[in-house]
Amino acid sequence: MDISKFLKDDKLDAKWYRIAGTEVEVQIRNIKPRRRSELIRSCTSQKVKRGRTDRKIDEDRLNELYIRECIVGWKGIQEGEQDFPFSPENAIELDRNWPEFNALWNDVIESLSATADAVEELDEGNSESGPTTT
Repeated sequence: MDISKFLKDDKLDAKWYRIAGTEVEVQIRNIKPRRRSELIRSCTSQKVKRGRTDRKIDEDRLNELYIRECIVGWKGIQEGEQDFPFSPENAIELDRNWPEFNALWNDVIESLSATADAVEELDEGNSESGPTTT
């Protein structure tokens, strides 16, 4: 098995996705499951009340971290007559103010993450369609 695809820079695996009804394309990369877990943990706070642990995820912070990790470029976005430059801060601003931008990258990441999770389960033998022993 060639493992080189698992070791290379994730940005090389980024793909272009078009926002429906526009000429805008957004370059999006997936987050590996371990990195996704790290991001979620970094945004989770815990409080112990009466012997019970309550966990709360800071969804806004997690969303910003996902944007910084997943969105690596775009084409076709303009502000007035000039190209709107890519930066993580500009991506966060677009996410807050452009529902179609938000929907695109969330749908892509959700789909890619579900696929990655399914592949990981198959590799670990945790899926019904995975390997069986008799």
